[in-house]
Amino acid sequence: MKNLVHAVGLLALAAACGSNPEQSSAGGSTAAGGSTSAGEPTSAARSSTSAGEPTSAGEPNTGDWDDLDEPHAPPHPPVEPDNDGEPTRGGTLTFTNIGAPGWWGRRIEAEPDDPRCDVQSEVIDFWVGRGVRCRTRHEVTSDRLTPFNEQLHLVIEGPLRVKALAVYQPLGAGDGPWAIRSFWDRRAPEQSYNLHLSGPNGAPAFVGDLGNNCAYYAMQERPFPCGPGSDPYCPGSALDYYGWPGSKLVVLLASMPYADEPTLQPLSCIGDGEDEREQDAPWIGVSPSELNRDGWSGYHPCHCFNNTDGGQLGDGCGQINVFEVIAEASGPQWGNRDIISTGIRSYQVGSLGGVTCGIASCAIEQSRPTRTWST
Repeated sequence: MKNLVHAVGLLALAAACGSNPEQSSAGGSTAAGGSTSAGEPTSAARSSTSAGEPTSAGEPNTGDWDDLDEPHAPPHPPVEPDNDGEPTRGGTLTFTNIGAPGWWGRRIEAEPDDPRCDVQSEVIDFWVGRGVRCRTRHEVTSDRLTPFNEQLHLVIEGPLRVKALAVYQPLGAGDGPWAIRSFWDRRAPEQSYNLHLSGPNGAPAFVGDLGNNCAYYAMQERPFPCGPGSDPYCPGSALDYYGWPGSKLVVLLASMPYADEPTLQPLSCIGDGEDEREQDAPWIGVSPSELNRDGWSGYHPCHCFNNTDGGQLGDGCGQINVFEVIAEASGPQWGNRDIISTGIRSYQVGSLGGVTCGIASCAIEQSRPTRTWST
């Protein structure tokens, strides 16, 4: 349920399970949203994604990241989660059989008459000017976590209060030890490690509190070379940074207060004339970095999300809605700010899950209230 105090979110995307990651300083004993794929170990150190982009480079014997300025995350004491209610056992939600051959339409730098534009080819006029839609068929032959072995950004949208965030990746091959690749702690927000956070236009430095409809994108600190010659093509935006490729473990300690929480109301990003309750829809997800770098934060008219023309099926480059609340502005059939859902989208399944029962049939009064939640 949505009226939680604190939740521990954990998303594991691993091509194969090797030795366990070190105990997370973002801590807690409940794990939510584990997603794995069966298969033999793959290299997460010196392999590359299908876009030809290098994955993380680390040394299992020394525990060092040799492609970062600092080989280790800064020292930090464990984070103590707060809980004002009775503890629950929590649980784990697992997707299996992740990874399959297939394809999606990848944006490339070409004119519409280019024969490579075999998925989409047109010129459009929209509010920022003339735009060229050119997408080519990007074939995927591997079944190892595909398409989620590609670079992924973390997307968090308020109302949300984040206490700590850690991303782990293997230092060596898929069966090697894991270490913190990126890190952020509310107690020292200016001392993040290999983490770039991009918020709404004019947003202040990230301190952990997100108002209603305010979105932040988390990625690695390394800039991605967008512009002419970029592959996948991206025209340039505030999200031009590398995501996390290969296997990754995302640990997030956060809470989802209601939008009318007094301390978060002044931070709201909803539009003029909109209702806070109707727009109350926090979201935590992971989406392809190439989708977010396309220039409109994932919604440029030429993007990899859909292979099917029109609609929002999501049968393209993939996305995982780890925790999603559907706004009541969507209507009583689906919208419900008291219920959190989880869903996965990719060319393999189109859309799987991610649908809640609306407030008309699943009002909070029909359920036993609880103060602690995990899935």
